[in-house]
Amino acid sequence: MTKPVTTVEDDRRLFHLLSLLPPWVGEALAALGPRERCEVEEIRIAQGQPLTVTLPGGDVFLAPGRTTRRAQDAVRLERHHVESVLEAVTQSSLYAVEEAMKEGFLSLPGGHRVGIAGRPRILGGEPLGFAFVSGLRIRINRPVHGAALPVLPSLLAPGGGIHATLIVSPPGCGKTTLLRDLVRVLSEGESSLGLRPHRVGVADERSEIAGSYLGVPQHDLGPRTDVIDACPKRIAMSMLIRALRPDVVATDELGHPGDAAAALDAGAAGVVLLATAHGDSLEEVARRPSLRPLVRGVFGRFVLLSRRKGPGTVEAVIAGREAP
Repeated sequence: MTKPVTTVEDDRRLFHLLSLLPPWVGEALAALGPRERCEVEEIRIAQGQPLTVTLPGGDVFLAPGRTTRRAQDAVRLERHHVESVLEAVTQSSLYAVEEAMKEGFLSLPGGHRVGIAGRPRILGGEPLGFAFVSGLRIRINRPVHGAALPVLPSLLAPGGGIHATLIVSPPGCGKTTLLRDLVRVLSEGESSLGLRPHRVGVADERSEIAGSYLGVPQHDLGPRTDVIDACPKRIAMSMLIRALRPDVVATDELGHPGDAAAALDAGAAGVVLLATAHGDSLEEVARRPSLRPLVRGVFGRFVLLSRRKGPGTVEAVIAGREAP
């Protein structure tokens, strides 16, 4: 995958995120150098833990005026630090975002995202929100335009189309970034490769592909893409196919048996499916009962990613006939 380039736009994205947070967060991040600031992937704020920043090369901890790789040398955060960030990202109204918090995350303007740790409130086996929030992991939206181009020639199908494709990797290896850019390129078309423009539907259950805020996508997904946001993917895929007539349906993190059934229905309806799945290998994914029928009967291509040379390292593109 094409690596993010350190640009003024990268710094603007961090600046935009920091404008949504209490001033002390930006003051702490001043310990980072200019290049590091443009490469920040995540910020972790947790009670009793050091302020942690994730960079392409791994985590660093923030001490006064400097960074360190030793957690014991960093300043520990207190409860009021977590509370101040939570108040800022919810705009002082936990009630207004209670529905989103049931899913364990919040979406922010600009496509940024906040994962929540703590003690959830459970009723009848279902989450109702959080009784106590102990930590927040803030993921910065840094789309990588061009991420799909290195693998796209291997995914092309006759007639200017694309093969149904499953992107496989462990967490944090760039699956969603690659999927997002594939959606954009398909929606726009790529004449240099003979790829015609496609109508794309995105079933974005966890608001990660489009990064929607108040239902409006914050990522550039191209001019022919429709998104159903924050809806179970098996329902969203059905809605897309029935109502919006996409050529391609894209969704993230297949795994639930209901997701697999919906994916099989999409393939039977003649829709090309683009999706991701967690796994260390295609063999591991193929062993899962819910995914085995998809590996053997729906997908024509498999893209395997790792972090070996940084997030989005393409280890292999495998044709469907070679799948285990």
